[in-house]
Amino acid sequence: MVTVLQKEKKSLVTNPGLVMVQSRLYSSAYSGPGKWIIYNPENRRAFLAVGKDILPEIVPILAKSSDIPIKTDLDGKLKQLMKAGLIIEKDNADLKNMTFVHRFQRALLDYPGVNYFDKDWRKKDYQLMDSYASMWDQPPKITPRFGSRIPLPKVNQEDLQPGEKVEPLSLRQLAAILRYVFGPIGKIKGQFGPNLRKTNPSGGAKHPTECVVILPRSYEYIQSGMYVYDVENHALIREEGYPKEGLYSLNKGTIGFLLRSRVERPMWRYREIRSFRPILLDVGHVLENLSELARIHGLSSKMAAPLVKEDENFTWLQEPEMVTLLVGPEAELDETTWTIPKKADLTQRPSKHFMTNPAVYFSFKDGSIHANVLWPRVETIPVSFEEFNIITHCLPSRRGDRNTTVKGVIESIQNTVPDNVQKLIRKSILLPDILGRNFYRGLELWVRHSWYLSFLAHLEGRNYLDQIQFVSLPDDNILTKENINILFNRHTTRVFSPQAVTQREWKYLMDKAFPIKWLTHQNLRIFLAAQNIEGVPHKLYEWDYRERKLVSLEKKLTSKDIRAMTSGMEFAGTGAISLWVWKGLNLNEPGTYETEIMKLGQIGQRICLACTEMELGVFLTPGIRDTLTFDTLGIDQRAESVVYYFNIGRKPIKGEHPYDRGI
Repeated sequence: MVTVLQKEKKSLVTNPGLVMVQSRLYSSAYSGPGKWIIYNPENRRAFLAVGKDILPEIVPILAKSSDIPIKTDLDGKLKQLMKAGLIIEKDNADLKNMTFVHRFQRALLDYPGVNYFDKDWRKKDYQLMDSYASMWDQPPKITPRFGSRIPLPKVNQEDLQPGEKVEPLSLRQLAAILRYVFGPIGKIKGQFGPNLRKTNPSGGAKHPTECVVILPRSYEYIQSGMYVYDVENHALIREEGYPKEGLYSLNKGTIGFLLRSRVERPMWRYREIRSFRPILLDVGHVLENLSELARIHGLSSKMAAPLVKEDENFTWLQEPEMVTLLVGPEAELDETTWTIPKKADLTQRPSKHFMTNPAVYFSFKDGSIHANVLWPRVETIPVSFEEFNIITHCLPSRRGDRNTTVKGVIESIQNTVPDNVQKLIRKSILLPDILGRNFYRGLELWVRHSWYLSFLAHLEGRNYLDQIQFVSLPDDNILTKENINILFNRHTTRVFSPQAVTQREWKYLMDKAFPIKWLTHQNLRIFLAAQNIEGVPHKLYEWDYRERKLVSLEKKLTSKDIRAMTSGMEFAGTGAISLWVWKGLNLNEPGTYETEIMKLGQIGQRICLACTEMELGVFLTPGIRDTLTFDTLGIDQRAESVVYYFNIGRKPIKGEHPYDRGI
């Protein structure tokens, strides 16, 4: 490898951001000999790690150079590794202790999406959906629920109205909130039959957010307990398997809404890792609707970590828990303590055969391979090359011809002693065979839709739920008893009128959508392109929410500029106002990663409600071109952030020609 004839000498080290995962988990279609994929989040390139022996040749190279720089002339092989980004110059190597969500966010930066400038994009999208439909059916738009149903009272919109005095929700009021937050209120034309319209927007009209209700006391004929809401039958079904501490910690006047996500609905439509983000925004939209309706009844709400279910069949992978919202009188919520019960370790049990844990990824650090375990707990363990060979030997085999008993492993892998195998079992890198098979079976949904990296990101956060602060949500409401109908009037707008938005309207929007109590403790920046606001020059501004004023960035954006920032979406930049809401993320706290993006979804729902109240239309998307957007807005913090875009303007009246601003 070392060549003394070259003049170019560099000090090279392994890229600390690399991850190594099972090839068949990364790509379900792969059936070749390579068992491992080395993935570079910086450029989203994946490389098969193959070799003549069980240990791929590249693995010891990357392991050793993660500690001792390669000080040598560049031969052809090193140039290939540098070009792939697997090794980099030492001066560029930082962040050796990255969390997985840090790597995940780097992979999402400038992720290539649909090119909406392509005039045939819609035709190509329909063809792609047809190809998906030919492989397997689209999942149900309403989740089928099974079990003994407890019917809820039939309700109408008037049942959302509060009583004359502040008191805990009645059963009828609870039934109304469930019906109109989680149930459909209309239908939208779709390629494979009608999609559902609900009181919140949802990417692709998939509406994955579902609800488990936590009742600490009996409500008329419904006993205390935890119940999943059956949307189709407007009923509750008792939900077992959750730790009882969540139920017992609530005061009698409090109700818990445990929000889960039916991930298969968006998975079927969007088969890339960036599509996990709209799931979190959807949860945020629902959170805001729940808390708005609670405040109408004079009740407070607190966001809390989700209760999580651990079972040997891994059924939670179909509908993972995302967050809990507690609702009740302020005094009772203040007295409530919310603790996350310690999870049981299902891995330490007798077994004759063992299987590699699918919740393990590998990194290279300090001269060795490190196994990063994300279930049943988070732990990073250096492993020797011999131990890595054991892990490879215990991967699931389609032929089933590998002996994965302790004795069989020792006989199959050279230089292996019982202590090597026992260490991997003790650290949960190897799982009992039956448990492992159940895990892989439950994970098939995520793997089949190319969401394995999203699964690892979610799983890492699931281990740090204690990082989620148990705090009250601000009480600045948009909904009132008088305007509650705006929940039902909201529609996503894609065609806008040429009429201007007034000074009163845009100021009301900013005051309502971004109350200062909301923003004080959030790492947020708000940018506004004034395209057609009365009395506001056509420029790009940043909103100073403390001083409640616009600060000019001395730029002027055309609608073509704005459209380019959203990968060419023809609806972008056609309204009177373009808004970009930027949120910084603390990627060193994986437990807060998802809830911080949910908070951005809450703001998105507030924007929708405030605009609907003023009869303004809104189009919204998280699908932006990151670098172009950050450069335009002057944002330096990039991989550690997320942006939500909103196009706002008047809806066209009948017979009015939509305003064409140079698209």
